Order: sequence, then structure tokens, then C-alpha cells
Amino acid sequence: TPAGTRLYSFALKKYFIMEDECQECASDWKKGKYHFDLWIGPDFSTPGPGLIACENALTQERAIVEIDPPSNRVVNLTALFNGTTLACIVPAPPCHDQGNTCGNTCEIPNAATCAELMKLFSLNATRFTQLNPKLSCSGKVPAGTTVCMGGTCGD
Repeated sequence: TPAGTRLYSFALKKYFIMEDECQECASDWKKGKYHFDLWIGPDFSTPGPGLIACENALTQERAIVEIDPPSNRVVNLTALFNGTTLACIVPAPPCHDQGNTCGNTCEIPNAATCAELMKLFSLNATRFTQLNPKLSCSGKVPAGTTVCMGGTCGD
């Protein structure tokens, strides 16, 4: 679905707007599998595995979703994930990292040192190096570089 498309999740009782492209989603759509990635927040870096545990708990193999729904559906105003309290809208069993597999990457918008990136992602030096083994920390990491922000559970 193109950016700007409105969706309504009956299970979550929430509206969503497709705001950007999801490469994996587009590939799945071509195969007849309707795949949506929902951003659950927060707007700031959240240390630890709480956010990933919530994402995992919210991930459904099948869900009833309405495309271009009317504006009068019932809405649950509870945040999907509260970055301050680390509370998830649904029960979220703890997540445990599996080795050094990267769970989430981002393209950094500005050059930064590895120490600055470690602080931003709340990772210690050992963990940051484990997750970014090919990244040179001898100087600033250039803007536009893709880095791993955390393991499969966010830490």
C-alpha cells in the first residue's frame, strides 16, 4: 500500500497510517502476503529489551485489518509502548538475546564517534563491538553509515 494509506487494526482498536516504504512488506505483498510494520514508539532511545519484547508480543501472524476505514471506529487511547514506564499495551514476556545477531539497524544521519553511538543506543563498548564487528572506531563514523543499534532483544 502506498504511503498515506490509513489502516485500522481491530485487535488493537487503533488507526495507523502508512508513512514510509517497507521493503520486506512490499516483497511480501507481491507474494500475496499482506505485511504491515507498525511503529510503536517512543520518540527517544529506550534502553534494554522492553521495546523489542513489546514488538514481539504485538507481532501477529494473522490479523484483521481494514484498509481506508471509516473515521468512526472505536479507538483504544493507551500507548502501544510507553518509553518512560516501559509498559506494553499487551502482556510482553521478557526477550532474551540470541548471540550477536543484530536486531535493529539504522542509517546514522550525522557523523559520530563510536562512543557517541554507544551512548545513544545505551550499549556498552563490548556489546557495541559485538554487534558492529566491521565498523571502524578509529575516527568518526561517517553520516549515512548503517549501524546495529541492538541485538534481537534490543540490547
